[in-house]
This record gives sequence, structure tokens and C-alpha cells, in this order.
Amino acid sequence: MKATGKGRRRRPGRLERPRQPPRSILPADRKRIVRELNLRCRPGERGTVSFAALRMRAIVLLTGGAALRIAEVCKLDAHQVLEDAKAPRWKLRSLVYVRPEQSKGRRVGDEQWDSAGTILVSDVARSALRAYLAEAKRRGYIAWPPKKGEPLFVAVRGNWRSGNGRHRLSVRTLQQQWMLLQHRAGLDTPYHFHCLRHDAMTRACEALNNNVKALAIFGRCSVQTALRYVHVSPQQLIALRNQLSLG
Repeated sequence: MKATGKGRRRRPGRLERPRQPPRSILPADRKRIVRELNLRCRPGERGTVSFAALRMRAIVLLTGGAALRIAEVCKLDAHQVLEDAKAPRWKLRSLVYVRPEQSKGRRVGDEQWDSAGTILVSDVARSALRAYLAEAKRRGYIAWPPKKGEPLFVAVRGNWRSGNGRHRLSVRTLQQQWMLLQHRAGLDTPYHFHCLRHDAMTRACEALNNNVKALAIFGRCSVQTALRYVHVSPQQLIALRNQLSLG
């Protein structure tokens, strides 16, 4: 690594962003990413767990299963994912509604639209979210029960005890941490954060048997956009050979 000003070294997390367009994540790379996430969430020598690691695992597992966009991840509120935060044993929702002001869209002009809608939260993502929220609650990083507008994913710095050091995690910080995670996982060719959405959409398309309308609902996008993720394999075409025969 090159040394920067005043003898400081450049952080691995500040590696250049991928130049390739968003693409699906290779199964082997997916396993390496998840393995690194779980490894970093293990308790250290003092029995403490990295808050940043718990946050990153929750974000990646949620995004990779719900096809969220990076800006949507950062705009989520804590109360959105909870059924009843005031309950002694609070539960996480399996369906979460992304509001219009949190989603992608065109806010002005004649052809206004937004990608608001419901996202699916897998059991694996819910487990990661629970571990993250429990630690955030224990440390006092999130006011409990969460108030309306309290961010789900927080960045903490400075005088956080007074509330002045708690901030909504920024897109830029998340992009840097995503790059750092891939560096630590040993990936040769890093992926854009948007590749998590691309990968989820591609896998959902296969699971839905190329049902474009259902995919558009899952991805909260237009049918035209959903068509980008439809890939018909040679094996699927060969299977049609005898099915379409008139004889």
C-alpha cells in the first residue's frame, strides 16, 4: 500500500471502485463474502463483538435477499423493521414497506414515479438484524424503543452519548466498507454494491421461472427493467424442443 501524507497508509477500504458494470455475484465469491462476514462477527479476545461488523453483516444479508438499492438501505428507519419495539421480546418483520420518500424515483415533472413497495426479509437477514439491533440497543446507539425517523443503520463518532455523534450511515461510507469487506475476503475482482441487487434479481428470476411481472413486484421496478434479468439458458430451450412439437 502507498503511504499518504504525514506517513499515513491508505486504508484498504479506499480501493478504487469497480469499473465493470453491475453483475451477478459468483457462487464462490458469495460464499467467501458470507464467510468473512460471519468471521468478523465472532467475539474477540475480550468477548466483545465489532459493532461495524454486525452492521455490515445485517446490511449485506438484507440487501442480498431483498434487492435493495444502496440509498434505500441508508434511508431505512429502525421502527420499520420491528413489529412492536415496546414488547419485552420484540420481533422483526418478514415483510417491510419501503416508503416513497425512501425509494428511487422521479419526484418532479409529468411522469412522476417511485419504487416504493414491500421487500422480503429472509430468516437469515432477520437473525443478522436482530444481532445488530440488540448490540445497538445495548450500547445506546439507537434510542429504544426507536422513535419515528430514527435510522436503522447508524454511524457513531464523537460525542455519541449526547446524541450528537449518532448519524445515519451515509452511502459513501457504506460503499467504502463494502470495498473493504471484499478486500478482506480476498476477492480478486470486486463488485459494486449494486451487484447485490443485481444478484438478488437474477436469482429471483430463476426461482420465479422467468415470471417478469412477479419479478417486477419483487424488485419494485417496471416490467421493462425486470426484463434485463431474464436469461434463458440453452438447456431451457432444448427442453422446449419436444414440448412444442406438433407430432
